[in-house]
Amino acid sequence: MNIQIHNLQIVQSEINRLSKRIDNIDNVKTGISQIIKNRAIQSFNKETSPLNNKKWIPSKRVLMYGGKTLDRTGYLKNNLIVSNKGLTVKAPYGKYLQSGTNKMVARPFLPITKIGSLTPEIESKIKQYIVNY
Repeated sequence: MNIQIHNLQIVQSEINRLSKRIDNIDNVKTGISQIIKNRAIQSFNKETSPLNNKKWIPSKRVLMYGGKTLDRTGYLKNNLIVSNKGLTVKAPYGKYLQSGTNKMVARPFLPITKIGSLTPEIESKIKQYIVNY
């Protein structure tokens, strides 16, 4: 699943500033991906949207049998792959859960809005990470 993130001028300018200071910018990019993954894991653990911190609507399976929404097998949660190229969601159905469909309500787990922007919370964490790097 590839999700495009827009409006990253602040983050990009900080990365450009850092690239002049350090030899390997890939470590910074990996750290940024890890910040996004950590927020996604928090969403799974608390069953909340990173966009508004509201609880997800429980899935039919959870209502019938118990357990956690978006965590039947753990595949989605356990296959968020961090690299210097970004965060990869290995589960092909991740985009449908993030955005919803005409038959299924969205249960966002990534801190990325419908228009591809990071949430203010994550933008702030990334900026702080870059400044402190």
